[in-house]
Amino acid sequence: MRRSDSVQIVYSSRNRAQIDAWRREGKDAVFLDLNNARAFAAALTGIDRLFLATGYTVEMVHQSKTIVDAATRCRSAIYRAPGHFRQRANNQSTLHLA
Repeated sequence: MRRSDSVQIVYSSRNRAQIDAWRREGKDAVFLDLNNARAFAAALTGIDRLFLATGYTVEMVHQSKTIVDAATRCRSAIYRAPGHFRQRANNQSTLHLA
C-alpha cells in the first residue's frame, strides 16, 4: 500500500508495552491478540481495511480465519500478504512476505 494522506494506519499488537510505545510516538495503536477472538470487534472498530501478514503454521491459519471472519462481520476489506516463517539456527523466526 502506498503512503497517502487519505490512509490512516492503525498499528496492532498483543504486547501492551509496544502499544504504549507506538502511542508515545504519536501513532494510533490498538490491542489485538489473535488468540482472543473476543477482542477482535474492539480492535476492528473504525477499521475499513485490514492488512494481514501471516505465516503458515496450523495456529496461524486458524488465527487468520478468525480475524478475517471478524473483519468481514465488521465490513472491513481484507488485504492478505502471503508469507512464511523460516526457523533460523539460533531458534528465532524470520517472516518472509511474498
